[in-house]
Amino acid sequence: MDADYQGIFVAIVGFAVLFLVLRGVYSFFAGFVQGYRSSHSQPPKPHAATPTERTQYARPAARVDRGTAPVPSRIFLSYRRTDSADVTGRIFDRLSVQFAKEKIFKDVDSIPLGVDFRTYIDSMVAKSDVFLAVIGPDWAGRAGGVRRIDDPRDHVRLEVKSALTRNIPVIPLLVRNASMPTETDLPEEIRDLAYRNGVPVRSDPDFNNDMARLLSGMKKLHVSDR
Repeated sequence: MDADYQGIFVAIVGFAVLFLVLRGVYSFFAGFVQGYRSSHSQPPKPHAATPTERTQYARPAARVDRGTAPVPSRIFLSYRRTDSADVTGRIFDRLSVQFAKEKIFKDVDSIPLGVDFRTYIDSMVAKSDVFLAVIGPDWAGRAGGVRRIDDPRDHVRLEVKSALTRNIPVIPLLVRNASMPTETDLPEEIRDLAYRNGVPVRSDPDFNNDMARLLSGMKKLHVSDR
């Protein structure tokens, strides 16, 4: 019986050793196969973005500054006919060489019939970039001992008032050796005109030089032509 038990014991030990050997061989081959697959497998394809994702995460397009052409400036030319109609016409002609005529408002006679001239004057001044006040010896408009500039309805007064109220650059143009009116010479609502720096516009041979000085000053105010 001892020999039988010994045979059984040897058989059990043999099966156990064989099991362990087979298990080791299996683990070895399993690891080898897994490593082979890992080294030869294709990388995963990137996820294709949906239209919504492309819109959501798209890089904003760079802005291209194409530049903008300067808008021609508007000029309001204020004067009194009985004071300086002829020289104002010459000033207008010289300005028209540099600026388009339709950009220069000169004549109150162009006010449409039936409209409130106060509202019309104010609207035209509001569209202007610079206000030129032509001042001659009779700019105040003395007639029969009464000054027209003292009349609240006087068109020159209304023009100057509108420009000063809107902080539009006001440039006095002194013609025919006229002097700048003082603060006490002016109605209260346009007294600031007395402190506006102006330029004399003399007759020949100084006219062209004086106009060149005016145009240079307007350029510094960024008044663009045509």
